[in-house]
Amino acid sequence: IPGTAADPIYAAQVLPGVNSAPDSSTLLIRGGSPEEVAFHFDGIEVAHPFLSESLHESYFSIFDNQIIEGFSIATSGFHVKFGDALSGVMDIAAKDSIYQKEGGIGLSILGLNSYVGLSIKGIGSFVGSYNAGNSYLMTRINSRDDSEFKTQNGFSKLNVKLNKSHTMRLLGLIDRYDFSHQSGFSTGTHNLITGFSLTSTLRRNLVTRVTLSHVYHQADFQLPDVFRKDMRDRILQARMDATLDLGSHYLELGGDFQNRRIEVGFAEPGFTPSEFRAAGDRLCVYASDRFRLTDAVFLDLGGRLSALRGRDNSLRFDPRVSLAHFLTRRDIIRLSVGRYSQFGDYFTLQEKPGLGPKRAIHAAVSY
Repeated sequence: IPGTAADPIYAAQVLPGVNSAPDSSTLLIRGGSPEEVAFHFDGIEVAHPFLSESLHESYFSIFDNQIIEGFSIATSGFHVKFGDALSGVMDIAAKDSIYQKEGGIGLSILGLNSYVGLSIKGIGSFVGSYNAGNSYLMTRINSRDDSEFKTQNGFSKLNVKLNKSHTMRLLGLIDRYDFSHQSGFSTGTHNLITGFSLTSTLRRNLVTRVTLSHVYHQADFQLPDVFRKDMRDRILQARMDATLDLGSHYLELGGDFQNRRIEVGFAEPGFTPSEFRAAGDRLCVYASDRFRLTDAVFLDLGGRLSALRGRDNSLRFDPRVSLAHFLTRRDIIRLSVGRYSQFGDYFTLQEKPGLGPKRAIHAAVSY
């Protein structure tokens, strides 16, 4: 899409109901704030999908467009398998099954980009990419050598067919970004994502997927003799998703567990350095049932049960219902109503343990 630099998150801004803050790639969905949007990458929830954030905004994400199969973005009434979001969900999928060799390599004044996709006979497939950028030449050609940035991005995904019923996937993504200005200001981020998933066809009508992942984000901002900020965010996650097709009923059910640890440090001249920590264990289960009421009317009933252990331990239930009425093969009316919860900032919850999650009601009608 012209003007989006082939970045999946940046490209999403052309869709109805999706916008961004000035000079930033963060998404605003139907007027909601950026933190109300959840990002998922190949079944892994990613809390920091951008090159940089906060004190130094970024236009682009950490995802290489060469390895992206596609993405979907829900601006209302999103599925019960997605939680801890109020406005919308962006779900990005990496390339998976490769049936013939593909790849390429490119050089420009900004650096190197490369990609390879391989079909491994009798085993599965492999997808990989490596990109490195440096603004040195570009800034000097344009006489803007007061600042400089460097980037590195690597991705690999191995798809292995264990047998007819089981497929294993191993995924890894590493991303580094460093920016400096002649004023002395500098910032850097480091993102690391590793994941394992096992997809099993236990029966003809039953498919399950188990995903284990580790997501690490580190960022620092500093201006010599003025301030320094360091932040580290680590997320361990396990989730299970299953679909059961009973013919008259199509069931989807599963759950996820997330362990998150955040550390933030500040340092200013003349003050003792300070460090703050926050943590939480989030547990969620969900279920939905899609079935036909009449030949022309379909109903989807679902709900999500969630809790944040160690803070407000009470359970939160978010029911959702949607209906589709086929007037003709080409004319469909859809109605949906649902409640959505988001626990929010862990530091705020730590200061006020009894504080409940933020909530939103979505009601949508479409033709």
